[in-house]
Amino acid sequence: LSCLGLAPGIEVNERVCTLLRRLGEGGFSYVDLVQDRTTGSRYALKRVTCSEDREIQRAQQEIKNYKLFSHPNIIPLVDSGMGPSSKPDSREVLMLFPLYERGTLLDFVEKLISHGEHMRIDDVISMFKAIACGTKPVPGITCGLQPGG
Repeated sequence: LSCLGLAPGIEVNERVCTLLRRLGEGGFSYVDLVQDRTTGSRYALKRVTCSEDREIQRAQQEIKNYKLFSHPNIIPLVDSGMGPSSKPDSREVLMLFPLYERGTLLDFVEKLISHGEHMRIDDVISMFKAIACGTKPVPGITCGLQPGG
């Protein structure tokens, strides 16, 4: 496909997506901007590289957790699947999320800082409340709140 000018596809169940660019990365995963080849819709694809069964189980539990809740402050899971990894003896657990074009809270704060601006205290409190409300319906699940997430 690459000889035809088409990037290799990433399959998430029945969807075939084209990798557009890297959005971010964490300790165990990274998030890419992808585009569905059929619909043209753009998504954020979280890719968790797993080399052991317990890592796969942990990522699959994360998928189950996303499917349990429907709340305006919890990002919905669009689709998920399993795929090959570029690392030997590893697999990737794939999680497809809606794309939020304006970026993350960290992106917003960094933009403010780069312009010498700051957030109003009312906005900080409002965002904190929204984050807290999003985690409230998730009893017993450890929150991995990250500034870039």
